[in-house]
Amino acid sequence: MNPPRELVELLSSGQLRVATGIWLLPIEYVGKEEEEAYRLGLEPVDLRNRLLQSLEPGTKYASLSADTIFRLVNDVSQEYGDWAGALIYNLDLLLARLNTEERSLIWQDLFAALPHRRRGVLITLPETASNLLPQEEMLNQWRFDNRFIGTIKNQ
Repeated sequence: MNPPRELVELLSSGQLRVATGIWLLPIEYVGKEEEEAYRLGLEPVDLRNRLLQSLEPGTKYASLSADTIFRLVNDVSQEYGDWAGALIYNLDLLLARLNTEERSLIWQDLFAALPHRRRGVLITLPETASNLLPQEEMLNQWRFDNRFIGTIKNQ
């Protein structure tokens, strides 16, 4: 059994209205996200770098909000290319800058507001960043839809 591969298959199956999933990444995979993406047949996408590339040259500060993050993920989900899906990493670096309310908004939007996109998106968070996951009620919806894999320690 390979839970990440099973989730990727679900996300690319066409069965889901919204093909986004969360993988709470074991610490031994942190720093190896690109390698894991290729192993799973996904395009690796460093969301932090995407944000930086979207800024005007010379910009010193980025305005970061739930809406900004949502637009970045939406853009990834709508891209054409050779990849059927994308593995997004470094989202935790962006989420850590948001308050709890904004994080709740982004998780709700990532769960429900990306219907019928061109490709599925597997969002990774290091298991050490489990405090940035959706709140329990929302996380249970991700679990119920089989769109979350990982073990939350100290729960």
